Amino acid sequence: MGFARQTSLQTMTNYLRCAQCSTPLAEIQNDCLVITAKHHGEKHTTVIPINDLVRRYCAVEEKERKILRALQRGSALAVELAATLYCYPDDIAIPLNNLEELGLVKREESRGRDMFTLMKDVKGTDRLFGPVKYCGLQRGGAE
Repeated sequence: MGFARQTSLQTMTNYLRCAQCSTPLAEIQNDCLVITAKHHGEKHTTVIPINDLVRRYCAVEEKERKILRALQRGSALAVELAATLYCYPDDIAIPLNNLEELGLVKREESRGRDMFTLMKDVKGTDRLFGPVKYCGLQRGGAE
């Protein structure tokens, strides 16, 4: 489902609306995303600072970018990737799953452990993570 963004000039509030029916889904007030939902017969409001959302998104993206760079050198176990990135394997579990869902990384079982490999037929990598080199060649631009 897509979203459309509309600004109300009277209140200077940004509304995020459903692209299909224009129902307000959330609003942006004072640099915060405000989500209001009704369930269990009650109205619940969640306020999330936009800076927190950006920090969370960028942190995961940065880890994904580092994982892709590490996998340029060859296949690796999750433990090896974590050691390369100076973090714990649990810290890269979600980014590895994201990369696998995007088709950028392939997971294979090796000796009872998960081995991760950079997919060579990846399209759109430049858009997501910047140019990624494959066997001395750089995708998305001339060397």
